[in-house]
Amino acid sequence: MTTKTSNTRVTPIRSGILAIAGILALAAIAFLLNFRLFFTSGPSMEPTYAEGTFLLASRLYGDPEPGDVVFLLHDDYYCMKRVAFVAGEDVSQAGYEGYWGTNIVPEGYVYVLGDNADESFDSRDPEFGLVAISDIWGKPLAQRQKGEGA
Repeated sequence: MTTKTSNTRVTPIRSGILAIAGILALAAIAFLLNFRLFFTSGPSMEPTYAEGTFLLASRLYGDPEPGDVVFLLHDDYYCMKRVAFVAGEDVSQAGYEGYWGTNIVPEGYVYVLGDNADESFDSRDPEFGLVAISDIWGKPLAQRQKGEGA
């Protein structure tokens, strides 16, 4: 007669559920740290982004480049602008003047504009100024107009 020396081990479901809950909690935290939902108000980015547009934004992006739309923190609120010039570029080529002592965008900064130039408070105004790259929160990934169906 042969003696049996091994058994199939079974893990209680509650520890599996706790592990799954932990993984989901970590995934939720990672999502909240790297993604955010924004809602547009104001005309500065019209017609590209109409007032009332919902946007999913991501912090996971490379260096900002001319043409990129970015979310940035300005005077304690988030706003949305388009990067027009990056470090080393001359803003006078597009008819703008550098009020910071030169026409060249300095390292670590970008020059941003709203798509609706007549309504946008942006880098053309010294009160808004250049934007530090560290103040850029992220870029839009997806959008949905207010009132769009499912």
